[in-house]
Amino acid sequence: MCNDRVELPPGIGPWHDHDTGLEAILMTTDTRVRPRDLLRLFVDRPLPAPSAPEWHELTRSDRVPVRISAADLGHAQSIRESYRGDLERSGKEPDSISVIVDIAVLVEPRARDARRAFDALGSHERAIAPGSLSYVGTESGLRGLLDDIQAAGVADGVTITPLAGHNDVDALVDLIRARQ
Repeated sequence: MCNDRVELPPGIGPWHDHDTGLEAILMTTDTRVRPRDLLRLFVDRPLPAPSAPEWHELTRSDRVPVRISAADLGHAQSIRESYRGDLERSGKEPDSISVIVDIAVLVEPRARDARRAFDALGSHERAIAPGSLSYVGTESGLRGLLDDIQAAGVADGVTITPLAGHNDVDALVDLIRARQ
């Protein structure tokens, strides 16, 4: 048995069975980093009328956020690349900014329920600003979309806005952060 002490990362703990004398290292929590864990996360917090909502970051970063709207993920990625390219050409560090794309979200436990909820919205409630991303689907589908946005370099972060106020913004944030 080796007597050397090893510093263990967070979430990893030593284990010793006193009956058998066996030692092992056990994972005590899931510490894997998922792509969406690397995304900056923003929400629009409603303010009393006639004020516009307040843009609020739920993560921390030293990078300057640049908020964008895009018609689709490819468009968002090209906007991000354009900003980064402009910075690089001007001799500045492209990683000094984070491009944050807006996504209007309607989530339900089942995709069919999300589609029904969307269809039940009035036309003025369903109206999404032209050139804006939206997601109508399940919680796991939203988490997958966010993983894909980060992994493919589409954006450095997202602003989550409940579509027509259907979902509570805090509940959306909780489901995004869930360890699933």
